[in-house]
Amino acid sequence: AVVSTQSKQWYQRRVHGEFSFNFESERSKWNYNSSKMADLAPKDIERAKFAFDIYDFEGKSRMDMFYLGDCLRGLNLNPTLKMIDKLGGAKKKGEKFIKLEEFYPIYSDVKNPRTLAPLRTSLSA
Repeated sequence: AVVSTQSKQWYQRRVHGEFSFNFESERSKWNYNSSKMADLAPKDIERAKFAFDIYDFEGKSRMDMFYLGDCLRGLNLNPTLKMIDKLGGAKKKGEKFIKLEEFYPIYSDVKNPRTLAPLRTSLSA
């Protein structure tokens, strides 16, 4: 039986909802040549995107850096206030914003303790 494109699209919307997340299409938008992205597993990328989207209050695909610590803590990480400052966290709302692609390296740095060794030494000084 031949199925028309419209009926296939209708079926996909009905089964998956109007706003379905397609990991493969999202992955093609990201720069996988980055060394920081190589450190993150696909599951970690998905978690980071989910947490980032929670703090994207305006729906503009950006997060206020005032909420960087909250977002990282929502990912079961424990950044200190000094670490958040060193990573570029803002003191006031609306000062600085970050895009999802810029958040992945930050998440990777905080998630992997061996990449934080230089950061820890510079924080203790």
